[in-house]
Amino acid sequence: MVFRHISDDLKERALWLLDNDYLTEDVCEILGVSRASLFRWRENKEDYGTVRAPSTTVRGRPRNLNADQTHDLFTLLAEAPELYLDEIMDWVAVTHDTGISRSALDRLIRDTGVS
Repeated sequence: MVFRHISDDLKERALWLLDNDYLTEDVCEILGVSRASLFRWRENKEDYGTVRAPSTTVRGRPRNLNADQTHDLFTLLAEAPELYLDEIMDWVAVTHDTGISRSALDRLIRDTGVS
């Protein structure tokens, strides 16, 4: 079967049909869904209380600095706003034993509104 968006109410209806003694094959044929989808929706309903699994919040490339390191960086910038990017990069490397590129550091600082 091809991918298509299936609304939550249709998923709920499919589970209702199964709970009311409809055969799995019949529900699949009537609604045009796969057996795997039915069982996934049932598992989601049991695990999360809804037919839709919670969305993952982590997407994309991991950040160069974690939250604690970023907090330390902005504490440094508040105490010494005259530092150049090269000096900040050196501080990050020495203090947190990690590297960050000039462009990534600039983007991090700009995204938070510090200039």
